[in-house]
Amino acid sequence: MALIKCPECGKENVSDTAKTCPNCGFIFTHMKKRDKKIFAVVGGVAAFVVILLVVKLLLSGTSPAGKATKIIETDLGYSIDVINIYYNEEQQGCVVEFYGNGIKETACVYLDDNKVGYESIYNQYIEQSNNAVTNEEKQKCAQRVVAYPYNVYWILNLTMNGTNDESGWEKIK
Repeated sequence: MALIKCPECGKENVSDTAKTCPNCGFIFTHMKKRDKKIFAVVGGVAAFVVILLVVKLLLSGTSPAGKATKIIETDLGYSIDVINIYYNEEQQGCVVEFYGNGIKETACVYLDDNKVGYESIYNQYIEQSNNAVTNEEKQKCAQRVVAYPYNVYWILNLTMNGTNDESGWEKIK
């Protein structure tokens, strides 16, 4: 137990555990100066961490890599492990190589309208088209292949030309 001075009337030798000053009745706060400093430091650090997390969350959804990843994860319904992300500003699209549920996959993501097409599904449509027997089946399959948002031209451009100014693709992750 320490003795303090009342900040209101100046009486000396008042117990630091007293709730009020015995001389003037001033109500002491229960926090000691040291406790107030610790509380202020811990509160400041916690606020800083929260601000950093909010900024990271806001930025991750606005960058092409963050947006492409979010579109795929929303479409699939589970998290993915990204290997590479290539971005083409002119196309407003990304080619994303990733692992999803242990399976390697490539996706074309259209950032402007949140569409995504997967290589594995595109290949299934091609196989169905190749196995179609009647002209009607072949036409339906061909329409499905053409309408599917997996952009084989993006993949060819990226594969043949790599990441440079001419191809328009840049590796962003």
